[in-house]
Amino acid sequence: MFRWSVLNLVRAEQVLSKRQRRRLALHEAQASKASSSSSDKKCRCGSTTHQTTRYHDCPLRANKMTAVQDDEYCQNFAIKTRLDTVCEYQNIKQTIRDICARITRLCHFGSMFINFVVLRMLQNEMEIPALNHNFVYTCMSLVAGEGSKATQFMQDTLKQFKTEAWNEAFTRSLRCTGYMAVVSYVAKSYATFIRLHLAENLEKRTARYLTTLMSDTTSKYYLELLVKNRKSLAQHIWSKRLRILLFAQRKITPTQL
Repeated sequence: MFRWSVLNLVRAEQVLSKRQRRRLALHEAQASKASSSSSDKKCRCGSTTHQTTRYHDCPLRANKMTAVQDDEYCQNFAIKTRLDTVCEYQNIKQTIRDICARITRLCHFGSMFINFVVLRMLQNEMEIPALNHNFVYTCMSLVAGEGSKATQFMQDTLKQFKTEAWNEAFTRSLRCTGYMAVVSYVAKSYATFIRLHLAENLEKRTARYLTTLMSDTTSKYYLELLVKNRKSLAQHIWSKRLRILLFAQRKITPTQL
């Protein structure tokens, strides 16, 4: 029994001495590392002015970074803030508020007038003009009290549009005399929105309209087919019609494809 206890003590002393040697070696390594001068340390690039490649003047760091051209990346953002925090002049703030209110009303009623003009052209079986900046600017200029160069049809349409529910006080609130440069910018943006809306929704809205015609029992285009077959037929009609429009635009025949 005594012999086993002695052996255990010897083994414990050996383990403790081994741990102490490890700790001592670790402390010596840390001390030597701390005592070494920083001038002796060099970066992998060979320079003694810095120690790592993360330094901003290190050539290895410059080689790692990818150069981005101006035409490859562009980010636009807007910082929203209150008008009172960026402008302290009351007259300028009131002018900005007045312009924003007029432009907001002009966009609202100008969009309704554009739809009214297009519907009146369809009723009179007239050709719909290109929905570009000139057309939108003409419509909004008429609503704003300008547009003296507009056609007689547009002016008559505006008079008919005003007879719905329009008074002189409301007309004065829409006038943008002196702000037509802003109206031109708004018209350009609105024309872009129209093109994007047509490009995104024309196909699916047309297919939906054709499907509705073929599903209406009172319509002469009614077909006794399954709903999925009506949808497929509507999509086929749209694709055929689109090809015909492309042929007419390019002035070619289907046999030339």
